Amino acid sequence: DIAIACHESWKLCLENVLDGKSSKVLSPEILALDDHCELGQWLYGPGRQRLGRHPAFPVLIARHKYFHLQASSVAALAQSGDIDKARQILQTSYQQASSQVVLLLKQLKPLQER
Repeated sequence: DIAIACHESWKLCLENVLDGKSSKVLSPEILALDDHCELGQWLYGPGRQRLGRHPAFPVLIARHKYFHLQASSVAALAQSGDIDKARQILQTSYQQASSQVVLLLKQLKPLQER
């Protein structure tokens, strides 16, 4: 639940940057790294040890990586001043990737709780 909440909070953070409500500087290079966030650290550590054999787990890794690439693209476009294109990605491929990560986390959650 915490991982899902943290993951979903990224959209608000990116929206605030695009809307000029946040002066936070997001590094596209850092955002592209899928092992630097809390979820990524769990996925590549305890999560892999516990759930790595489940068929949905490699899909979650791939979707999480794609999510980070989309977030990185949004940040890069925002920094270059192409806010419209950044919003387009945020509302399409970023949102799809985010939804897929959340769905996979919910699918794996009962297995984690065993």
